[in-house]
Amino acid sequence: MENIGEVMDAIGGNTKMVFLTTGMGGGTGTGAIPVIAKACREAGYLTVAVVTIPFKSEGKVRINYAIEGISHLGEHVDSLLVINNEKLREIYGDLGVSAAFAKADDILATAVKGIAEIITVAGYINVDFADVETVMKDSGVSIMGMGLASGEDRARTAIENALSSPLLNSNDITGARSILVNIASGKGENELTMDELGQITDYMYEASSEDALIIRGLSQDESLGKEISVTVIATGFPSNSILTPYKRPKPKKVELLAELHPVPPHIIPDRGENTFSVVQKSPQQESSDFEEEKQGRLHFDHETMEELTPIRSKRESELIEERENQKSTLQKVKHMQNFFKKEGLSNKIIKDNIEAFEDVPAYVRRNMALTPKDKEAEIKVSKFTPEELADGQGPVLRDNNAYLNDNVD
Repeated sequence: MENIGEVMDAIGGNTKMVFLTTGMGGGTGTGAIPVIAKACREAGYLTVAVVTIPFKSEGKVRINYAIEGISHLGEHVDSLLVINNEKLREIYGDLGVSAAFAKADDILATAVKGIAEIITVAGYINVDFADVETVMKDSGVSIMGMGLASGEDRARTAIENALSSPLLNSNDITGARSILVNIASGKGENELTMDELGQITDYMYEASSEDALIIRGLSQDESLGKEISVTVIATGFPSNSILTPYKRPKPKKVELLAELHPVPPHIIPDRGENTFSVVQKSPQQESSDFEEEKQGRLHFDHETMEELTPIRSKRESELIEERENQKSTLQKVKHMQNFFKKEGLSNKIIKDNIEAFEDVPAYVRRNMALTPKDKEAEIKVSKFTPEELADGQGPVLRDNNAYLNDNVD
């Protein structure tokens, strides 16, 4: 606090934007950065803090101290960019300890350089300080990603690498309110094509929410060669979105609807000593529960018995009635057979009559008289026609009768 004046004097001049970079979890960075950030913001500078969270291997105490410092720092900066060192472990897990810590420092420098170059490098579509201020002013938690790609489908690969960069805790930018995208490529035959520009832009619109503000910049850098560089800065996330994986879950409070009443303990009263008397009994002969009785005889009076009439069931009565009906039907059939025999009618006579009916024509059976036609009286028509010639030579026969036609219809 006593040297804050000297710090502000060093920053003064034409300064418009201040970057504060540190590793959280220690005494120097966690304690000093919030004080400097507060002074810079009160002076009207666009204040951006780029901080790292310790590795999990550094212990829970250091991580918890870093989380408390980041929460306090977020109140005094316009934009807070948090880099998760544990992401570096996922990508560079085979590196040594010193190399891993060096990578963490490089990531901090790369983040600041990426934001600064968006403003300073000239291009076809320039992104000036006003655009950066629009995106990062009072934006809260921010995430940043950078991606490089070359070869076939380099545009889509570059934007995918940017959103999966170790600078980002999560590649989901759906919750961002504002997004700044800067695209850089080489010159000449290595320059970005219109199709590649459309692929990157479409990918960003699909990955972000519909109401997100997207500002796009386009520049050239000969040092990139055949590569494409995509830098994405997304801001406006909830303050707890970055620190959620590190926070310990709060104990849940359960509210009881009914009031608890203490249950008094159940105490067994003291009734003194229990005295038991032991009485020895002599063995007794076992006896059965039923006494044996002498076998008796039953005498029936046959003269007093009444004759019982059997009672038939309903089903039995129906069967008897059905049998009686069958007997009656058989008697009728026998009576008809006897009648036919007496009248002299037999099956053979009936059969002969049927055959006679089939052989005799119907008009004979009905006594109808049919008169046969006289074939000689029938009119015969010839296809030859007599015709009188005009020169008086007499009649001749004409073989083409005009009233007859040999063609079959």
